[in-house]
Amino acid sequence: MKGMQHLIARWLTFTASARDRKRLHAWRDRDEANAAWVDTLGAWWNNPAPRPENPRAEAVRAQLSERLDDRISTGNPGLRRLVRAVAAVAVLALVSWGSLYIAALSGYFDTEKRVAVSTRAGQQSCVELPDGSLVWLNSESRVEFRADKQSRRASLVGEACFDVKPDKQHPFFVEAGSARIRVVGTKFNVRHYAETERIATSLLHGHIVMRVPGFDGEIDLLPGEKVVYNEQDGTFTKSHLNTNNDILWQNGILIFDNEPFELMVRTLERYYDVEVIYDEADFEHIHFTGSINNLSIYKVLEFINLTIPIRYTIENKTIHLGLSKERPRRH
Repeated sequence: MKGMQHLIARWLTFTASARDRKRLHAWRDRDEANAAWVDTLGAWWNNPAPRPENPRAEAVRAQLSERLDDRISTGNPGLRRLVRAVAAVAVLALVSWGSLYIAALSGYFDTEKRVAVSTRAGQQSCVELPDGSLVWLNSESRVEFRADKQSRRASLVGEACFDVKPDKQHPFFVEAGSARIRVVGTKFNVRHYAETERIATSLLHGHIVMRVPGFDGEIDLLPGEKVVYNEQDGTFTKSHLNTNNDILWQNGILIFDNEPFELMVRTLERYYDVEVIYDEADFEHIHFTGSINNLSIYKVLEFINLTIPIRYTIENKTIHLGLSKERPRRH
């Protein structure tokens, strides 16, 4: 039962990972009381009371506790205390800006089902959208989702992998910067960080079409294809490669292919929640190729040092970095 309160809170607010859901289902199936409790809690959460005039977290907390007291009949004081604890945790998760928030003002209590999700540096999140689609968010990313009678729409800043639930009656659109992607049901990765001035879309399976400024037609993508659009000059490239590499970040694996040093550093800052201070002029023409597999930031720096001679010091979350003069510079 350890940590189950937080796991259930993540499940209620659509931030539970596949591993979380598997653990919850195992706990639910272990006992009839567990099953009745989880089913009742989930049934109420998915059918909340009508939106109040001016909702607040405390009001939501009060409604949740009251409904649970009315609908869950148990003589176990410990279980009742646990219910209230989960209600409190769920509301905290509900209004937390660091991972997921579904705000009343953005339409959580409406039938349109609007959801906003964001991650900070060093965080990743898996979210199940109201339509059943799954979204994995990389660090420092944000996705906003809205569904109505005609379509499902998501806007992205950062990087995310979408596994869209098929629904031909309600096409799925993703907007990332100036690019627009139309989906029926498929799995694909989209990357759009402002400093790169690029929008990269990789298709794992299914079929998507992409529209970008300066190109009148639609760019069709088949499984294994990737499109990179350059926002600066309005050009794009389309290639066929192992697109599975583009979602390895979900498993803690970062892959760099002739990446400019400044962009590699920015990726490390996001992923490890650190700040790297260095003289950009010293690294202006340096690129890095390699894969980093679940390494600590200390080991990452040592790994980089194998190909790019560097010196560094670490103070809390600040890294001071420079080129080492002990070995010749490698490009």
